[in-house]
Amino acid sequence: MKLHNLLKRQLKKTIDDPGEYPEEVGELVDKVNQAYHDFDEDRHLLERSLEITSKEMVDRYKKIRGENEKLITIQQELQDKEKRLQSSLREKEALLVEVHHRVKNNLAAITGLLFLQMEMESNEQLATKLAEAQQRIQSMAMIHEMLYKSDSLSSIRIDKYLKLLVESLVDSYNTEEQQVNIEIQAKSLMLDIETAMPIALIVNELVTNSLKYAFPDGNKDDKITIKLLNGSNKKIRFIIADNGIGLADDVSLNNPDTVGFLLIQTFLNQLDGTVDVDTSEGTSFTFTIPFSALLKKRKSDALDLLSRAG
Repeated sequence: MKLHNLLKRQLKKTIDDPGEYPEEVGELVDKVNQAYHDFDEDRHLLERSLEITSKEMVDRYKKIRGENEKLITIQQELQDKEKRLQSSLREKEALLVEVHHRVKNNLAAITGLLFLQMEMESNEQLATKLAEAQQRIQSMAMIHEMLYKSDSLSSIRIDKYLKLLVESLVDSYNTEEQQVNIEIQAKSLMLDIETAMPIALIVNELVTNSLKYAFPDGNKDDKITIKLLNGSNKKIRFIIADNGIGLADDVSLNNPDTVGFLLIQTFLNQLDGTVDVDTSEGTSFTFTIPFSALLKKRKSDALDLLSRAG
């Protein structure tokens, strides 16, 4: 209404005789007044909408801020836990390194004692048995040495280990009269200590047996071959072969009558493995170990550990 009166006063100043255009002036004033009324309603609705929107935004901001504070708290707790776990892991790794180191040293001490006993033994047959026991213990000590020197404290590169083991055996048995050639074909393969140890002892027994008995005449063509294959049909296969005189007729892995072959049969059963023996040209042992057996054994070891911990 105020705008209506204001317009009338302004028109009186502008038009000399408003009566000359009474109808047009009235319509103009009404339209302007209606436009003002509509604008006022729109402004009111907009202000109300902004007020509601502002309140919603404030509420949402408070909620988001609260959630953000919770997330920050959770993140801090996780970071603290991670630091504690990392610290605990470093301590356990250091302890495990020390354990492997001490085991290796203890085994080395045992091999030293066996060597002294062997040197003092007048019975040649007994001295030979002591030397064999010494070599078995040495093969286990080498695994622990590799473990505490490697980045992984639970697994070793079995291909690298086999090369070191066979070199050690050859150094022990080769003489000027007998120089056996060694060929190793091994793919890179990581094995945990529970699997590597029996395989290492099997290789130790068979390579030792070849070095001792396969080449009685000794010539430059004498050869031992070790092959390690992995990933084929979810199995590990390793072959130990020599081009020597072959096995004696009364020697059999199925009915072992020596400590070495008895150990091989025991370790093979432990790994659910199989062996094929070929004596057509020298002697060849082909061992097959399924990955499922390795996983089963690890699961069994884990359950046994948990039961003892409980």
